[in-house]
Amino acid sequence: MDTDTQTLRTACTFADVLALPCFVLSCHADGGIRFEHFNVAHIAAIGLPIESVRGRTPHECFPERVAETLLKNYATCRRTARAHEYEELLDLGGVEMWWQTTLSPILREDGTVSGIVGTAMDITARKARDFRRTEVESALRSLNDDLALFTSMTAHDVRGPLTKIASLTELTLDGFEDMGDNKLEMIESMRQVADGTLRHIDGILGYAAALRIGECEKAPIDFGHMCRDIAAVVDPEATMSIRSPEVVIDGEAVVLQMILRNLVENAMRHADSRLEIGVAEGEEGRLRFSVADDGAGFQGGAEAFRRKMGLRQVATGNRGFGLAAVAHLVESRGGATWLDAPVFETGATICFGLPGRIVWEEEVEPVKKKVAAA
Repeated sequence: MDTDTQTLRTACTFADVLALPCFVLSCHADGGIRFEHFNVAHIAAIGLPIESVRGRTPHECFPERVAETLLKNYATCRRTARAHEYEELLDLGGVEMWWQTTLSPILREDGTVSGIVGTAMDITARKARDFRRTEVESALRSLNDDLALFTSMTAHDVRGPLTKIASLTELTLDGFEDMGDNKLEMIESMRQVADGTLRHIDGILGYAAALRIGECEKAPIDFGHMCRDIAAVVDPEATMSIRSPEVVIDGEAVVLQMILRNLVENAMRHADSRLEIGVAEGEEGRLRFSVADDGAGFQGGAEAFRRKMGLRQVATGNRGFGLAAVAHLVESRGGATWLDAPVFETGATICFGLPGRIVWEEEVEPVKKKVAAA
């Protein structure tokens, strides 16, 4: 028995004692990567018996695009010979599941990779809570912004006259002689009431500012990984050409995942054969995202699109989120959604802007190990 085979068997034995879903991959000299073992927890989680996958490549076990996104991650671990951690969305047997996956290379003495041990934690429930919280927060941001604006305008409107009253009482008190009829005391009371009310208004203005929800924390996102995961779920058999850039960006992963997922699903319903997902830096501190298809285009053009985006209705159905709600979510992050010129000869290009930036090439490598690709 050669050393690689013995090492893989040891890894399989180790996987079987873990309660966490675990799998073992073998890496071959011809560049191929094959499944060697799933432990009991992994089989129970995904419903695939080990006999159906052992010794096979991802392309022999899963739909085309699912296999591509799996291999991309496995190849990264093999190429770097380092642990590779990421979130992934997979549709296995018609059930969408989110996984927190960690790949650990099995190294030969010369530093090359003979195999990979993967552990996967089911985070589907957590991601569902994240998505729901983001939807609720979007509505709350809008409500708080409206309330803060109304409160601020009202307070400012009242503050002006009260400031004049306070100034007039100060002028009246300057050199005023009390004739024993309590007028001095009355004027002093007016000044105290005005000063106290102005302090109260300042407190209201401070409260109005506090109503505004702060900026959400941004983190590095492997944008290419995110787009591949979405493509693998909406088009697992790769019936369409879906292009996306390989870049790392700073942004809100959950928000971006929700928006792109809905826009890509919508584009899939109208496209003939091609989709393109894009991202580019716009004005300082902002990113311009786009989802384009080669279908018939948006009926009614840009004006009809603006009206639809203004409906602010959450669509009913499996996803519970629609184009108008997507626009609302974008606006809650200080962005906008618009219809742009077609990328292809025909079709629609929906764009939206969000705070963020592209992490340039010289910055990519240091953050790769920390990238949370949703």
